[in-house]
Amino acid sequence: MLKVFKEIKEINLKAKKIIEEARVQAEKINREANQKSSIVYETYYKKILKKADKEAIELKREKEKDIENELKKTKIESEKIAKEVEMKSEKNFEKAVDYVFKIILEET
Repeated sequence: MLKVFKEIKEINLKAKKIIEEARVQAEKINREANQKSSIVYETYYKKILKKADKEAIELKREKEKDIENELKKTKIESEKIAKEVEMKSEKNFEKAVDYVFKIILEET
């Protein structure tokens, strides 16, 4: 019976050793997985950030083009309005001159 207890004790020690080795191996795997996941996360984060930067630059360019086109349209419209005002001013000036001449001629 002593022999049986010794064998049980040896098997128990071997089991504890196997469990400890498995625990150490599991911790090692866990550490490596954490390191790799951190690297993957950082790489993915950098890719997303780079993509966002590119999209922001492209959006900025598009908006600048839109603004430039809108400014061109506004300039053309402003020039058109300025010509109309100038033409009306000339007509009013001519009417005023004609009126002054009419008054002068009527007085004489």
